[in-house]
Amino acid sequence: MNISKLLFIGCCCFILNNFTQAEQVIFKDDFSSKVLNEKWLFYTSNSVLKDGRLICKMPDESNHSSFNYLNIKPVKNFEVSLRFKFNGGKYFNIGLMDRQYKGAHAGHICNAYYTEKFVTLREGKHGVFDHKIRAELKSGSVSSKTKAKLRNKEKTFKFNFVKGKWYTVKLSSMDDEMSLSVNGSFLGKLKSVGISHASKRRLGLSVWGKTVEVDDFVLKSMD
Repeated sequence: MNISKLLFIGCCCFILNNFTQAEQVIFKDDFSSKVLNEKWLFYTSNSVLKDGRLICKMPDESNHSSFNYLNIKPVKNFEVSLRFKFNGGKYFNIGLMDRQYKGAHAGHICNAYYTEKFVTLREGKHGVFDHKIRAELKSGSVSSKTKAKLRNKEKTFKFNFVKGKWYTVKLSSMDDEMSLSVNGSFLGKLKSVGISHASKRRLGLSVWGKTVEVDDFVLKSMD
C-alpha cells in the first residue's frame, strides 16, 4: 500500500473519530414507556408520565417551581432538543448546572427561560446566581456596576407561544456561546464567559404553575 493511500485512510479515521466525539447522545426519552425512566429525579414536583409525555406540574402549596432533572456525565458543550407546550404553566426553563461549583447558587451555570411572549437566554454563573450578585439583588440595593454586568449576562427574544400548541425547541452551547431555535428556525444567541463552564453535571426542566407538557427529549454532548 502506497503512502498516499495510508495518508487518506489515516485522515478518514481521524475525521470519523472526531465526528463521533463531537456528537454523543447522553440521554433520550420519548416517554412512551409505561413507567417513567428512573434517571428522572424531582424536587417540589407533581410531574407525572401520562399519554406518552411528561406532564410537568408544580404542587399547589409550593413556593418553588416544579424541578425535574437529570444528573449527567460532565459536559462542556451540549445540545438539548425537545417538544413542549404550555397548558397553564407560566414559564418553562431549561437549565444546566454543576452542583460541585460553589460560586453560584445551586451551581446554576446557564439556562433558557420560556414564557408565552418571549425567551431569555441567561448566563447565571457570573450573573444573577453569583452569590455576591444574588445577595445584592435580594437586598434591593444593586450597584450601577452590577446592573451593567447583568445587562451583558442575558438576552431576550420575542416569540409568541400559543397555549396548547406543540413547539420543538433546541438549546445548544459551543464554548462561551449559547444559541436557541424554535421549530427549526434560529431565534437568538448569547455570548458570555460562564457558558464555557467545563463540567455541567445536571440538566433541569423547571415549570412554574400548571402545566407544561414535554415530549421527545434528547440531550447530546458536543465535546
